[in-house]
Amino acid sequence: MIIAPYIGIDESNHGNWPEIIVAAWSLNPKSILWHEEKLPKKRTAKSISSLSTLGSFRHMIIPEEYELLVNAETRGVFYKLVKIVSVCEFLKSFSEVRHVIIDGESPEDVLEEIKKQIYHNRYKPKIESLKSADQRILIVNLADSIAYRLYSHYSGIDGVEHKPLGEIKQNQRSTLLQSLVTPVFENYLDLLERL
Repeated sequence: MIIAPYIGIDESNHGNWPEIIVAAWSLNPKSILWHEEKLPKKRTAKSISSLSTLGSFRHMIIPEEYELLVNAETRGVFYKLVKIVSVCEFLKSFSEVRHVIIDGESPEDVLEEIKKQIYHNRYKPKIESLKSADQRILIVNLADSIAYRLYSHYSGIDGVEHKPLGEIKQNQRSTLLQSLVTPVFENYLDLLERL
């Protein structure tokens, strides 16, 4: 298990499919400091070939088929469930987490449910959900950049040629597979009654 004291979480192109959620991590406490000046969003390099040089991360793919299971009335509950499950599953893949910053404002019930799910462990990281964190906090900005590249790759947009996993170079395939977290939504079905 990776020691990851500082984690930034962001998603790509919310509402577009597939939805990619990324948790970037750092050992450096300066990576979670708020910057008064906006950090630039990195949108030029679309290739996944240099992902490993950006930093250490985990990612999750939420396919469109998941949203097809819900209707307009339950869509808000679905997005709450996705946020809770993704954060919890990411945290299970790390150890010694001290501080987690999630881009965007999350409802209080979502943050409370995340804490309820993970605080039974021996450590209790600080968990924050901040508007514009991807533009102000370095580790969340990094998660945003990685999520964008992965979304471009998996969706084949912006002239990025989508290749099946078997056709990707071994080192790139290894980076993608090692960083992939596959959520088991069935483990969280009891949440639907509480949300």
